[in-house]
Amino acid sequence: MEITVVVDAGNFSTKYAYQDEKEIRSNSFPSYLHQYKELENVEGMQRIQYNNLDYFAGEKVKAFYFGREEQMYFGNTKKGHHEAQIRLVFSLYNVYKETGMNEFNLILTCPYESMEVDKKYFTSNFEGKREAQIDNETFKFSVNRIIMAAEGLGAFHFSKSPNCVIIDAGSMTLNILYLINGSISREDSHTLNGGTIHNSVFQLASTFAKTCTNVDYDYPIICTGGKAKEMKEVLEQLGYSEVSIADLRNQPTYYVNSVGLLMKYGKKFEEMFS
Repeated sequence: MEITVVVDAGNFSTKYAYQDEKEIRSNSFPSYLHQYKELENVEGMQRIQYNNLDYFAGEKVKAFYFGREEQMYFGNTKKGHHEAQIRLVFSLYNVYKETGMNEFNLILTCPYESMEVDKKYFTSNFEGKREAQIDNETFKFSVNRIIMAAEGLGAFHFSKSPNCVIIDAGSMTLNILYLINGSISREDSHTLNGGTIHNSVFQLASTFAKTCTNVDYDYPIICTGGKAKEMKEVLEQLGYSEVSIADLRNQPTYYVNSVGLLMKYGKKFEEMFS
């Protein structure tokens, strides 16, 4: 029996969500990774080996990047995808530890404009029977099917209107989804390079305003991401009148993408998997 898992492998944190006995469960872990090397003290770290990749993960890995965190971000480059593999394996291992299940259908989030490329990459590296080494113990798992979902789409669950714009300000990209009657408009949706690491929220909001001149000032906008509240305030300063935050009552806004996808599209995804 398989379990459907949504994984949002961000640069700051990796979020995952799944439905267990009609209840949606979610969790996260820091996305900080460091290539494996011999160390005297590895307490608080976990070694993950997969596809000839060998990394440490865990809270203590943050110490490697203290004061120089820009070194951990690789954006949508080949190395960034390598690190996403490790984060994805670690997510599946955590779900296995929580549920005892190791057969998965996956919903993976990615920038809107790279969905096709990312689908090929993760399908070739994850579909089928696989195994990884976690702290030198074998973790066997299988992936039946992978579906890619645009970053931020989970926020649509929190929209009161089928017509809206979702702004997901990630660490490396600004993902803009223009929805018309609940469907993403290809012509009006964008993935723009540059996120919260190298830009202020005001700069990102200004970039949105300059790029999406077709968005009326009273068209509903939903902000999501770690700085959703700040983005809402700046957009209102720029004159947009109907701006809201996709917010989970009991969890941080950065869970919106993963949890929202299950809440909004769970049944549709299950039909696609079958």
